Amino acid sequence: MNQNKSNILRKYLTPKWGLLLLGLIYFSLQIPFIKADPDIQISWSRGANTDEGLHASQIRNFINHGNLGLQESDNFIKTPLFGAFLFAPIALFGSSLSVARWAVIFPFLLLVFWVSWKNPYHVKLLLFFIPMVFLEYHVFTFSHFSLAEMPSTIFIFSGILLFAQPLKNNPFWKRAIGLALLFSLAYLFKIQFLYIIPVLPLLLLAYFFRKRDRENIHVKTLLWSSVFMALIFLVYILAWYLPNQEFYNYVMIDQTTNRFAYYFDLPDHLRWINKNIFLEKKLQPVTILFYFSFPVGVLLLFRKTSTFYKKIFLGLSLWLFLEFHKLTMMYLPTRYLVSLIFCMAAINSLVIFEIFRLLSLEKKHQRWILIPSLLFAIVLFFNLNNYQNTYERRTFDIRKINQYLAQYEFGDRPIIGAWAPSLTWKTTAKTYPVWGEYFNDENILTKQKPAVIISELDESDSSQAYQSQNIQIDQHADSIRYFQIHNFKLKVLWMKND
Repeated sequence: MNQNKSNILRKYLTPKWGLLLLGLIYFSLQIPFIKADPDIQISWSRGANTDEGLHASQIRNFINHGNLGLQESDNFIKTPLFGAFLFAPIALFGSSLSVARWAVIFPFLLLVFWVSWKNPYHVKLLLFFIPMVFLEYHVFTFSHFSLAEMPSTIFIFSGILLFAQPLKNNPFWKRAIGLALLFSLAYLFKIQFLYIIPVLPLLLLAYFFRKRDRENIHVKTLLWSSVFMALIFLVYILAWYLPNQEFYNYVMIDQTTNRFAYYFDLPDHLRWINKNIFLEKKLQPVTILFYFSFPVGVLLLFRKTSTFYKKIFLGLSLWLFLEFHKLTMMYLPTRYLVSLIFCMAAINSLVIFEIFRLLSLEKKHQRWILIPSLLFAIVLFFNLNNYQNTYERRTFDIRKINQYLAQYEFGDRPIIGAWAPSLTWKTTAKTYPVWGEYFNDENILTKQKPAVIISELDESDSSQAYQSQNIQIDQHADSIRYFQIHNFKLKVLWMKND
């Protein structure tokens, strides 16, 4: 009997079963936040509250009204595959914020599991990675937002894990296609991730100068993955950019103009970012640990460490290098930084895991295993503490406004404003944003004839699109309801049917 129990324990007390259990715990920790507002402390910008609706609005309009208005907003042109990805879950399970959020949580964590499952090193790494990275405050919070940032981040990370996998008997061209697809999907989900394209050519250069052998299997794989990635980018140019060139350029000029610090202001700008963002209370543990773990990680490259460690660390380091361009940006909401934070936390986790693994292999060094274990415990403590505080801060104001508007039928008259798509998930109304001198700011009352306008009291969300045209929208409303979402005071104006 004892022998049978021992056999059962050995069968189930394995890293893979541990990873499955950890995955289930992670999914369960997401449940309390699926219907909640974005945490008030996640960002200073309104984007966390408005962008989930904006990302899905054109697809929802297509499902409800049969017309994909590409120029209704700037979202679909920037996130074509993410918008297309949301089509199936919304069409099958209905238009709701919960559906859109679960559609982002499930598939992308499963992608990481799928890429890692057959490699024992990767599986054990994820046992450290989920508590240290996926539970990090910013990463965890954005993981349950229906935004393109986390899927694109996961594609990049999965590409690095796939790069580190042994080729064995697999044809190198299959691996090359897989790598090209994963890194390409990152920018196809959101074009701002276009900066990741150089990562495969940089890996190719690193391997070529190290091996100096064109026939080396790794060199061939990276060469062909770079070629396939270039072909995918060519298809993107021919199939998406050129047919929409004028509109595409219009959006990208707005998105990139006056966004970066001037050269002579960079030192002060970087000091401000370090103090006010990276050493901010919630990110401080990741940053401080990173300042130590990265140089230690570099030293480990020259020790007898795992080949998997060396490949993953190299991939993460190149990714980190490409992420640093963001630090020159003047406009830097948290969603722009989440991939950088993910990468830093991933390096922390990888280095601590590799130290733990190396110490556990040699009996004479096992007494030092307390150090990486303690660092793991400290990071986990901070992450769980942030989780608890975020849980206690939950609010559900976006849901309440959605329930309020869901009571009414709107026919063919739209609901407009930057907040409108996020507050109308349960309606079939057509929705789109209004941004002054950018989108939908002309003939607002005469041609657009909205049923409802949703606006912040000072119209900051539309860059004063109405006031700048001397339109006093309150005077054109039958009635007005006032709401507040965190620090944003809103008014829902029911417009006269003139």
